[in-house]
Amino acid sequence: MSSGAKSDDLSGISNYFFHVSPLNKNAAPILATYAQSLHPKRLIVLEDQQEPFSQNLAQDFMTQFNTNGYQVLATEQFHTGGSTNELSGIVKSALKMQPDVFFMAANSASIYQSLLVPIYSLPPSNQLQIITDSSIYPIVDNLQKKIGDVTRLHFASGAFPDEWEVIKPSAKTPSFFDEYSQAFWYSVFPSQNLPPNTYGYTRADVFVMLAYDGLSVLLKGMEIAERGKSVVNVTPGTMNITPDDLQRSLTMISGAQAFQGITGQISFDGNHDPTNKELLLLRGTPQGLQIEGHDYQGCFLVQDLLSQNCDNMG
Repeated sequence: MSSGAKSDDLSGISNYFFHVSPLNKNAAPILATYAQSLHPKRLIVLEDQQEPFSQNLAQDFMTQFNTNGYQVLATEQFHTGGSTNELSGIVKSALKMQPDVFFMAANSASIYQSLLVPIYSLPPSNQLQIITDSSIYPIVDNLQKKIGDVTRLHFASGAFPDEWEVIKPSAKTPSFFDEYSQAFWYSVFPSQNLPPNTYGYTRADVFVMLAYDGLSVLLKGMEIAERGKSVVNVTPGTMNITPDDLQRSLTMISGAQAFQGITGQISFDGNHDPTNKELLLLRGTPQGLQIEGHDYQGCFLVQDLLSQNCDNMG
């Protein structure tokens, strides 16, 4: 069970592989639709064609973006293992083409950190926008503290700590969020002078939330497998569940048997990919990351999936 796997080539790779994060091909339409809403004239894609995640994210995006009269201006190649100087040099070179939007496809925050170095020195009059995926999430909060300007950044994410308040304000927010704050915030406050909305203390990021859901779904599968064992006089929790038992049980988490996670409903399809999983577009603002307007898509609650009363972006 993977919480963060998103590369398209992992879909259906094994009968024993499941994941709770939407694939790149699910995020691409959201990112492309948003990019078109900016009406860019000079959009440049930065990718590493030798790295599968970067390659299929960039390809998925370009396939969706090159419609409705829009066309990518150019693609620039980088090497995932490149140094900061090498990666930032590629962006400096691309800036000479005067882009209005960069689409960056990288598989880790450290790569984005190097790619963004030349962007920090751009004057406010330069309205360049950066569109990418949630791999950039860990550095955005830190960028705001050090740089101050994160308003250029826009990315798709499979989770956000405020999503229940925005998407389903009438639904009861899971207890996870209060429990997370109690476990990590109150253990250090007031011994450390931390602001109230601090990631890692009062706020869980996308990776923590998806990891929680991944483990929860795995435990749900074990519970289903245990119920399916027709053995008498066995203490609950001590039954010998085989890998095949668990695999079969996880495939049952689908449709009417979907699992309600903190990141939205989780229902596996035949390739063990999550079906119609909620995705959000997060934007950097002076107040931090936010969902603006109706920038989310998918089925958030199990009942939404069953009734097909799902969200469409825009």
